Amino acid sequence: MSHILHKPQLKQNPFSALKDVITAYVRMKNWLAPNAPFRPPRGKTHLLIMAWLKKTNKKVLWWTHDSGDTHQHMPHPQKLVDDIKKFQGGVVLMHCLHKDKVRQDYVIETTRRLIKLSIEEKYKLCTASEYLHIISGFHV
Repeated sequence: MSHILHKPQLKQNPFSALKDVITAYVRMKNWLAPNAPFRPPRGKTHLLIMAWLKKTNKKVLWWTHDSGDTHQHMPHPQKLVDDIKKFQGGVVLMHCLHKDKVRQDYVIETTRRLIKLSIEEKYKLCTASEYLHIISGFHV
């Protein structure tokens, strides 16, 4: 949700980026539970944003593993699966809106392998929205 409620902060100065993150949070807070984790837009942050998050006691939702589906050179899907197994779970960043078939196939194959791993290792497989609900009672 935060992706569409702010200006892109990728090339902004830190003070403008902080203002946009705060604006996005203010716009969303009516829909958020008081203890709902917040992910800065696009997962991008810097020292000022981190200081604001700490000062305001915001819980932050981060991913622990990037699937690589947006990288120029995508890693082999098994590398992600091996990393998830090594760390006994994690939060995976993966996108489902790719237009080109190669990236669509990559996401499908990576997902297939993650589902297989979750069955084998008895991991709970869920979306970010479901995870938010599990850890904080927040409903999307």
